[in-house]
Amino acid sequence: MRTIDAVVGVFQGSGNAWLNYNEIYEQMDKSVFGQNKFGERGKRNIVYRILLGYQDMFEVDESARPKKFRLATLTADNSQTEVELTKKYSMGEATVFFNGEAFHEAVFGLERDFEEAVKENHALIFGEQSYYYDVRKRIGKRICDAFVFDKEVGKLIVVENEIATHDLWGHIIPQIIEFFNGMRDDQTKQALKYDVEWNADDKLSIIEAIDKEQYEIVVVIDALTFDAKKARKDINELIKHFVRNKSISIHFREFKMFSSDKDQRRLFVVN
Repeated sequence: MRTIDAVVGVFQGSGNAWLNYNEIYEQMDKSVFGQNKFGERGKRNIVYRILLGYQDMFEVDESARPKKFRLATLTADNSQTEVELTKKYSMGEATVFFNGEAFHEAVFGLERDFEEAVKENHALIFGEQSYYYDVRKRIGKRICDAFVFDKEVGKLIVVENEIATHDLWGHIIPQIIEFFNGMRDDQTKQALKYDVEWNADDKLSIIEAIDKEQYEIVVVIDALTFDAKKARKDINELIKHFVRNKSISIHFREFKMFSSDKDQRRLFVVN
């Protein structure tokens, strides 16, 4: 079950009562949450981020402190109607100040909108000499979001873009493990080498990296709600038995976007 589905279930079970994020959390099935380095507070913040990210689904009582929400899409028979989300992002709790101007954290409700922000700003994340291949390819049973080739060091990177509402062990780590497995498969290697339109200047280096299994996996996420160092250690323990090339590595990069109220100027933070 997705976390958003658990949130919707709370409203369905309460007769669509007005609830703030703490009240929603108290009534939720806690099994939808994975490990969170901020503990219960971090899980409550995930609920709040979901409410902001899926604002098109909810009515909001701005006068309440904290804000209260209820489903705007609940029908008379207590079922949820489909909603087309129109907002690419909404404002979160964090604010940074630059030259006296406030910039508010952007909370992405949809992964595809976060992916677009990563694509547009890939040089900030991967370096000025990187080229972002906006290519979704099946690796094993999963599909990666993109590839990056770092020309400066000749490094191929498999990119997975994630939003913080996705569970580490239930969603992110299974994808990473599948990428490690899939990149060893000869059929997958052939498809990656010859079915992707690599730049002519990069192609030979990329093919060599695929053949020798010399690549990295980078998970770009809008908020690190878990201990990235521990997650890397746990993943390495899982893969060491079936990955023959020990140079393969996994990294987590936090990419945050902040937007100005005045003129929609943006600030970016990469960790």
